[in-house]
Amino acid sequence: MLSLKKCSEQDKEFIYKTTKDSMAEFFNKYLPGGWSDEKFHSGFNKDKITIFEIDGLPIGFYDIEEICNKEPYLYVRNFQIIKDKRGYGITLVRLLEKEAKKRNLNKIRGKVFVNNERALEFFKHMGYNVIKNPELYQKEASVYLEKILF
Repeated sequence: MLSLKKCSEQDKEFIYKTTKDSMAEFFNKYLPGGWSDEKFHSGFNKDKITIFEIDGLPIGFYDIEEICNKEPYLYVRNFQIIKDKRGYGITLVRLLEKEAKKRNLNKIRGKVFVNNERALEFFKHMGYNVIKNPELYQKEASVYLEKILF
């Protein structure tokens, strides 16, 4: 059975391994200094992370933030699923969308590395569109995506 739980300190190693397995290649290609264990550990904040579990075993996680500007939205900072459980992606994205609606936010935004074709195709399949507004881009290596929910 799929369930969500708040991240605890005991989940840190799972978050680290999942993130490194999925993202080190992109960090090494696009970010100065590449993947850094030190940066991961110093930036880790369990209070912002929710874990996805199946029958009590973690399969992924997300880190979200409510952005309150003139057009409030839910920003997905990180969304990771372990490789052998990626079939749950659709269900988990729908849970994120439900969370945004519960908070009365009509948009979800996130970003992926430009060459992360698997993630780009997945989110496009889920109805997300690439945002063309250049002021929203922090790095050329990132593509911002958005979905209007209602």
